[in-house]
Parts: sequence; structure tokens; C-alpha cells
Amino acid sequence: MAGIAHGGSTGCAWTEAGAVACWGRNLFGDASMGQTPPSADAITVPTLADVIQVTLGISHGCALHRGGAVSCWGRDGIDPTGAPHLTPTRVDGLTGVMRLEAGRAATFAIRDDGSLWAWGNNGTGLFGDGTYASRTTPAAVPDLRGVVAVSIGDAHACAVLSDGRVACWGSNASGQLGLGEDPTHAIPSPVRW
Repeated sequence: MAGIAHGGSTGCAWTEAGAVACWGRNLFGDASMGQTPPSADAITVPTLADVIQVTLGISHGCALHRGGAVSCWGRDGIDPTGAPHLTPTRVDGLTGVMRLEAGRAATFAIRDDGSLWAWGNNGTGLFGDGTYASRTTPAAVPDLRGVVAVSIGDAHACAVLSDGRVACWGSNASGQLGLGEDPTHAIPSPVRW
């Protein structure tokens, strides 16, 4: 095995050759098995190949393919009707991806130019664009360059930038942004330390 990912009640693992197997609840197709019954056994996902990373949210998952393309499944936020994808579906307009990170109901992608892209549920300002509108297509987090890592919490996100700074945004209800006591920051702000 090259890697393993867990999210919600689902798990997936992938091999060095890029094959993927998933198991678990699968209520919304989040285990990518093409059906919705749960499985306590790992089942190979025949429609995924050349995978170098898998990330799982509460009810969705995404795979990064060699070459930088992305496929997602479950309640992945890319279907305008809100319907889950029971099998992996390529995310249009997203290329050159180096790393993925799934949150509760949103996904982020770091591209090879250091930009950060987001899609899914944006109810807490999670996309860092100053809005609270969810989106079905990936869009760049504005004014954030040189992203080398990202981590998503329940309703907030933080990124490490190439100059070593950390920027966070989204809900700050419990002070999780490191930005004082303001309740929400809908745009990335440097962590004070």
C-alpha cells in the first residue's frame, strides 16, 4: 500500500501502481463502489487508475491522478442538483493539482503554481473569497499565493505559504483561526504569533 485515507465512516487505500480499494458506510456513494450498500470488505474501485492520493470527507471522496487530474464521488459538491456521484467523476477545469484535502463537505486542491482551489459547501466562508455561497466548480482562493500545504477543519481552513507564514479563514467560533476573537473571517488572514 502506498497510502490510506479515512473520512466519515469510509476508508480507502491505494497502491504504488495507482489502484484504489474502499470500504465502509457508503450511504451516498462515499466509498465509490457504484452502489450504496455498506461493505465491511475492501472493494477495488475499477474506475480509478493512476491514483497517487485519496482524501475523504464526511460523505465524499476525491482522488488525485498522476498528471494532476482529480476525480470525486459521493456528495462531492460538483453536481449542481446536489445528487451524489456513486462512481468517480472527473472534476472539470482543474489541472496541475499537486495535493488534495477534503473537509466535511468541501474539497481543496493545491495546484503546481501554488494556487489553492476550492469547491463544495461554503456556509462559513471556507472558500476565502469573502462570500458564503457554495459552488459546484472549483475556483481559486483569491489573494493566496505560494500555498504548500492546507488543512481543513469542520468549518475553517489554514494554509502554509512558501515563505513560512500561516493564513487561516472561515469560522472562528472557538478561536480556531488564531486570529483573536472575531467570529468569522471569510478571507485568509495571517495567524498572529
